[in-house]
Amino acid sequence: HGATKVSLVGVGQAGLWAAAAKAIVGPAVDRTAIETAGFRFGSLTEFDDPQFLPGAVKYGDVPALLALCAPSEVFILGEKELPAVTKASWQSSGAIKSATLFSGEASAKANSIVQWLSK
Repeated sequence: HGATKVSLVGVGQAGLWAAAAKAIVGPAVDRTAIETAGFRFGSLTEFDDPQFLPGAVKYGDVPALLALCAPSEVFILGEKELPAVTKASWQSSGAIKSATLFSGEASAKANSIVQWLSK
């Protein structure tokens, strides 16, 4: 189709899917918007929960998944601050400015993603 850049957006429960996809495909996706809503796999109490991901807690939970997205440009929604391992990953790659944290109201979420993607 002649696309020169690919962006990936995952909001709601799809945010974790977007983070996992970005971690797997690496530089094939240029920019990724990921909504975590503060979710952690460690908070699950049932193994048959639809969000259950085997090994996720053992290997660092959502912060580690986000860390695997470095050094690409990522817009993260639902975190009050970058988790330590996530921040360390971007810092060590020299691309800490590539990780943007959304801090607005929930009603402005979609608009903020579109604005970020338009830059």
